[in-house]
Order: sequence, then structure tokens, then C-alpha cells
Amino acid sequence: MFIAFGASIQGFLRGCRPYVGLDGAHLKGKFKGIIVSAIALDGNNSVFPVAYGVVESENAESWEWFLVALKEAIGCPNGLVLSSDRQKGLDKALLAVYPTAEHRECMRHLYSNFKKRFRGDILKKHLWGAARGYTSSAFQYHMERVQMADSRVVDYLRENHGHVWSRSLFGIDAKCKQETNNISETFNSWISKERNRPVIDMMDAIRQKIMIMMNKRRRDGAKWSTKLVPGATKHINNLTKDLENYSVEVQ
Repeated sequence: MFIAFGASIQGFLRGCRPYVGLDGAHLKGKFKGIIVSAIALDGNNSVFPVAYGVVESENAESWEWFLVALKEAIGCPNGLVLSSDRQKGLDKALLAVYPTAEHRECMRHLYSNFKKRFRGDILKKHLWGAARGYTSSAFQYHMERVQMADSRVVDYLRENHGHVWSRSLFGIDAKCKQETNNISETFNSWISKERNRPVIDMMDAIRQKIMIMMNKRRRDGAKWSTKLVPGATKHINNLTKDLENYSVEVQ
């Protein structure tokens, strides 16, 4: 079962950056299965559900079916980014359905696997530093220190984590710095109680939650008096603090 509302599709295409988090979560009730979802970020950096569905299990066939349906709904926008925790079978499905999209790997899950084999504060500090660095020089700086701490790490990352996980390698079209897939985790937590229901009831309950959320955001947006959304205004205000401590150099 696949659901993508017209309002969600148009809202994503017209008002969201081309960034989508993919994830699956187990159903908790009598009828087992997996609820899979495609979640974006709206202009105010809030979770924006694009599509969701139910499959029997997480495997390449189920993910490919979901991604084909998603592609029919939203197409392949320019600069599309698909972020995931690399669930079972998802890598194969992504290559089959969205071969040209940017495939990002959640850094939190990458590090969760990484620390099972490599431990130490130095490795943790510089691996996360490499993930969060915006420039190739910052990435190189941290990876050199990772290499110095344990020469096996680079080969391990190359063999096991081939997707994009560093901000320095992110494409520029999506303009989204997310290095984790937390938006999908947030959605799964938001529908946690509904996952106890029978499948049809669950899907309808999620529909109602989305409608209530969309209506609230519509009412809140009508009250805004500025052209910028509150999230962007707050971000710009934070960037402009302590400007007296900076100097401008002309090169």
C-alpha cells in the first residue's frame, strides 16, 4: 500500500528543497510488516511527509516497489538527494530507480557501525569533523588525522560506506546540510502510537495527523508578517551576531 496526497506532492515540488529521507519502521500490532516513508523538510526546516506505505519486509523488491511509486508521484527533481540509513535492500533499489540522484548515508548510523570496530576519542572527533566539514581541505585535514590514528579506517570506509556522508561532498542544488537522517526518525516517533493499529486504521490515522499538521501550519503561516519564515530569520540573526569580531580582507 502506497499513499502520497496531492497536497504533499505539490507542497514538496513547490515549497521544499529536493531532499528526501527514506526509512522503514516495524509495525507493532498483530499484523506484522514495515511502514516505509519518504520525508522532506519544508521552508521552515520542519518535517514534511511526502509519501508513506506498508510493505511485507525490508528487502530490495519492497524498496524498489516503493521507490517506483514515489518516482511516479514526484519525479526526479533537479539536484534530488535521497538520504537513508542504508536499510536492507535499499542500496540496490536506489541504484535501480534513482541512479542519478545523490545518495547520502546517515552519519549517525555510519558511526554506530564504525565504533563496533574502531574505538577512541581521536577517531570519533575527527571522523565527525570530516563529516561536518564544508570544504575539501577541512575533510582532508580530519581524514589525515583519522589515518594517523588507525591506518585501517580509510580502507574500511571505502569498502563499507561508499555513499556520500561528508558535507564537503554534498551537491549544492538541495542546499541542505543534514548529515543524519533524523527527519525520518522524527516521523517514525511521531506515528509511534499509530503503528499499534491494524494496517487500514493506521494508514487513515496517519492521514488525519498529516491533515491536522498541514492545517496548523497553514494557519500559522497566515500570521507571519515577514517574507522570511521564522526558521530562516532566526538563522540569519544568529549568523549576524558578533560581526564586530570579524574583519573583511580583499584578495
